[in-house]
Amino acid sequence: MSTIQGQFLKVIFYLYGFLVLWEWIRPLDQITDTGNLALFLYFVGIAYLLAFVKVPFFISFFVKIVYILYVLQNLYFEGSFFALSWIKEFLFSLHVNLSYMISASWWEMTNSFRSLLFFILLWLLAYLMEYWIVQLKKIFLFLIMTLTYLATLDTFTPYNADWAIVRMVVLGFLILGLLKLERIKEREAIYVTNKVWMKWLTPLVIVTLLTTSVGYLAPKAAPQWPDPVPYLKGYGEGNGAGRGVKKIGYGTNDSSLGGPFIGDETVVFTVESNSREYWKVETKDVYTGKGWESSSDTKVPFEEDEGIIVKALNSSVETTPSQAVVSVSLEYPHIVYPVELQDVNSGTDILYQFNTNTEKISTERNGQPFPLQQYELTYNDPKFAYEDLRAASLEYDPDILQKYTQLPDELPDRVRELATEIVAPYSNRYDQAKAVESYFRMNGFVYDTTDVAIPGRNDDYVDQFLFDTKIGYCDNFSTSMIVLLRSVGIPARWVKGYAGGEYVSTLENDNRIYEVKNMDAHSWVEVYFEGIGWVPFEPTSGFSNPYSFTSNETQEDGNLTVPDNTQEPLPQQPEDLLEETGSTESSSSTLSWSIDISFTDVVLVFGGLLVVAGLLFFTRRKWYPLYVLRRYGKFNDAESFETSYFILVKALKGFGIKKKESQTLREFADYVDSFFYSKDMRYLTLKLEGLQYRKGHALAEQDIATLRELWENLIKRVAS
Repeated sequence: MSTIQGQFLKVIFYLYGFLVLWEWIRPLDQITDTGNLALFLYFVGIAYLLAFVKVPFFISFFVKIVYILYVLQNLYFEGSFFALSWIKEFLFSLHVNLSYMISASWWEMTNSFRSLLFFILLWLLAYLMEYWIVQLKKIFLFLIMTLTYLATLDTFTPYNADWAIVRMVVLGFLILGLLKLERIKEREAIYVTNKVWMKWLTPLVIVTLLTTSVGYLAPKAAPQWPDPVPYLKGYGEGNGAGRGVKKIGYGTNDSSLGGPFIGDETVVFTVESNSREYWKVETKDVYTGKGWESSSDTKVPFEEDEGIIVKALNSSVETTPSQAVVSVSLEYPHIVYPVELQDVNSGTDILYQFNTNTEKISTERNGQPFPLQQYELTYNDPKFAYEDLRAASLEYDPDILQKYTQLPDELPDRVRELATEIVAPYSNRYDQAKAVESYFRMNGFVYDTTDVAIPGRNDDYVDQFLFDTKIGYCDNFSTSMIVLLRSVGIPARWVKGYAGGEYVSTLENDNRIYEVKNMDAHSWVEVYFEGIGWVPFEPTSGFSNPYSFTSNETQEDGNLTVPDNTQEPLPQQPEDLLEETGSTESSSSTLSWSIDISFTDVVLVFGGLLVVAGLLFFTRRKWYPLYVLRRYGKFNDAESFETSYFILVKALKGFGIKKKESQTLREFADYVDSFFYSKDMRYLTLKLEGLQYRKGHALAEQDIATLRELWENLIKRVAS
């Protein structure tokens, strides 16, 4: 019966470990962009099942590795799992991401690599929980960590952890009681019958449920101190609930915009050109209410004999041929380019892949992403005429209209009403677009990178910015302009890339050098005009559209003031340099891969550090004796032997064999030898006493060799 009882308790302990990790994973779909949580939970279940049935290590390791690779292949790679093509891509991705880790470029890591790291973290957590509960039969510290984690999420994020905390308290107290009984059984070497077991369990369950119920239902006093949350959140999120401060850089995830960022001075590329440009990376067409996504992801290679051409404008638009040389410092496997790209020359054998939806140009070699270090761009610099823009047809191609006027059904009505009010005085598309662009400059909107809100679960990103906060950076301004235009049937799309950068110098050939940094990451607007094409607009306060708008008759626009666009370097103001880089991977603005100094990531990083520290602490019986063996096992005289002896006593204490204050060294040695069925400790002790009574007595080499051997035997037994 005792075997059945032991197996039953073991099942309970493993099940509790699984439930604890479930409570750690459960909030991630609300506080992060993590999806497919069930796959991670299945992995935890598999890990515990393999541990419970005591599958050999190598088989268990193989099963877990296969599961992880199978999930990663299905989520992130094309083709069959049993095909070899994805393995090559996976290994290349692994190599690239490891280099990012070594260089501390955390924001550049791909989602597949992040998922791999998350699996590894769960693997360590599962092992730690199993070792903690089943082997050590202790759980109090981990229970406190779990309750702290849940309480923190409940306080600082939209996640409601009330019932999760109740569940963990009830289960935690029950498991604490059962583990206490197990430790008593082992320490006292007693046999616990089912009757004794029930006598222990019944009051434990009753007291736990009673005290928890009373604590939950009892009236609570009002808070005695001011709420610290607004202060702590204020710096990280403005008026919204959020994820904290990001660091700007290039990223691909724009599904969750908002939140502050810090400027990053890392140089991405340097440009030599005769004009200042906006440097496009890609466009996105689907607004979700929280950020931007792409409706499709189709890539086609450019034909070698046709050149690298990206047409954004009709041939009727006046353009000036231009060239630029881009020297890359922070390498990415794509190129940046201005409006109306005509060709790219890198001087290397490269395949250029064009995404027909986002217009992103990727660079590959031998089927693998290949960053370029330098390339020359040939492009046409456009000049837009007001008369042509105002005369553009109000009728659009049905496909353009359907794709680029998309809006979520949940968009608040007041956004559409505001858009209608802004454009009502104007009868042509250009003046309507300019009216929306100018709206932000004339209605109290503020450019800021720190006091920026993140929309809550039920908030629309644009609605919050337009009516609640009026504080933000390029992502807020550009996304809001697009949504307002789409609300009145004007096709518009979101463009992300880099602003012109910082002017450095002028060369002898009159070309200028511009240095573009991570902090120059930017987003802007392109509006579609029938018969003309995609025309750039700049709604963000503090930024000027780098493209020329002129009149066929006069330089003045009769209805609206038009920014004076010149080819000289744009004025650099302090906020330009902190500029808009608006992107963050989670705030995902403009090209950003965020190092989220966000609350969520701080929790995850802190949790990871705690896991590592806990793993080291609770496996110290394994690694500490080996460290002691290496550090103190080479004693060669009486003094160093004495030091090593008492280090051995300390290691035995960590193993659970503690010397009592009332014990002599000989009594303690006998206790140790009785535990290990040896006479090694007594021999070491007698030799130590002899040396202490005969100060200055030297050890013979033969004695040293014998003492080392006995000392090492005991250390190795502790380690085993």
